[in-house]
Amino acid sequence: MRAVLYENAKRYAEERNIPYIETSALDATNVEQAFRSLIADIYRNWTARKDSM
Repeated sequence: MRAVLYENAKRYAEERNIPYIETSALDATNVEQAFRSLIADIYRNWTARKDSM
């Protein structure tokens, strides 16, 4: 069962300039990748801010 249409989610992410990774809690598709991507983005932002101080 799809809770959100792909097109709607993709458009929402693009409008806000945020990454979009489709996941599934049912079979854990891309769940680990989504968390790894989130952590990598947080780390990149943190180091960029730290270096600019």
